[in-house]
Amino acid sequence: MKSFFLFLRSQLQNSISAQIRAFAVRAWSRRKLPIPSRICQFAPSATLRQNHRICAGKRVLQLALSALVPLFSFGAENENPETSPLSTGEKKGDRGYAYADFLWWRADIDGTDLATEQINETDGIHTDKKVIGLEGKWEPGLRVGVGYRRLDEWDVRATWTRFYGKSEEESKTANDPSAHFLRQQWISFLGPIVLSAAGHWDLQLNIADFELARLSPITQKISLRPHIGARGAWIDLDYRAHYQGFWRGISSVGAPVSLTQNTSFQGSSDFQAGGLRVGSGLFWKLSPQWGLFADFSASLVYGQFKIREKFSGADPDQIGPALSPVVETYNDKISRVRANLETFLGLQWRRNFRQNRCALSFFAGYELSEWLQFNQLFEVIRAIDLFLLPDGSSANNANFTNNFMNGDLGLQGLTVRGTLQF
Repeated sequence: MKSFFLFLRSQLQNSISAQIRAFAVRAWSRRKLPIPSRICQFAPSATLRQNHRICAGKRVLQLALSALVPLFSFGAENENPETSPLSTGEKKGDRGYAYADFLWWRADIDGTDLATEQINETDGIHTDKKVIGLEGKWEPGLRVGVGYRRLDEWDVRATWTRFYGKSEEESKTANDPSAHFLRQQWISFLGPIVLSAAGHWDLQLNIADFELARLSPITQKISLRPHIGARGAWIDLDYRAHYQGFWRGISSVGAPVSLTQNTSFQGSSDFQAGGLRVGSGLFWKLSPQWGLFADFSASLVYGQFKIREKFSGADPDQIGPALSPVVETYNDKISRVRANLETFLGLQWRRNFRQNRCALSFFAGYELSEWLQFNQLFEVIRAIDLFLLPDGSSANNANFTNNFMNGDLGLQGLTVRGTLQF
């Protein structure tokens, strides 16, 4: 689009120049009009001053173009670096840049609740319930990148983002199995109700991006930077929960008895994926050194989840005078398409040095990132079918149904960037 406007402006200048010059020559040659000397003051020699017709034609052409050129300059290349929307004042030419970001982020993952607290009121009618969730902690992270921008404002960039997050360690204790207790969500043999619960999760996120972009001025102050590229993601989630399960059983003499046992759940979901990322940046220049910067992007990646879960509890169908310990493990692999949305907004400061050949800039803003349906840990719904063996004795067959959490992963926090252009 810029090349088209530049070509149109050049053709317009040539056409108007020829027409106006021909008209001026005919008019002044026929009527021999006197030419004021101030019109020809810009002529560099005495010979040109004597040629009033050519001098006047150039003056008229200059005035006409000064009025018409702005109509055709929208979106064209701004040749004055001091008024460029991303003004650096540097000399024209290809250039490279490198940057590093300090991240102070927090991660939150849906579907990682530790337990539900239940309190039965004394009236026997009302019940109060409260979800005990695992909230993410604020943790540091790092992003580094390098890029190369050409004279025509096309640039390529490679970026690596690393963030390790974790949740707060949560614990809760109930004091009355009949009126105040907890319920866990993962599998029945961790305890139909639990008297105490503690747990946490850890997240490891590594993302590689490669993008192709072009700076596109809209006005003297505002520029867009649309970009498209590839994304690779490696995101691992580890979850740990410990409970004190509570059962009611029958003693050896047939009397009811209350039984407790420590149970635990260990789960991990590792996601590896690759796909396409598109978006656009927006820069609004407030002054030669200050500006507002925003960016929005969306990614669609295809990859595989590797899910491993281990339950250590007690068999609910073999409760007697003592509990029978049981350990079960589950492994699954599923391939899915997942979407990611990102945006951030902040303030940028820039300063040139070394005779405008280099520039240093700093950016500080708030960033949001959302991975849809990232959490693929699952609860196990266990059903027991009784059947008779050939010898007449009874046995049971356990059927399992996996209910995936499909919870979102949300990242948010402060991003501080330093960029060196050389």
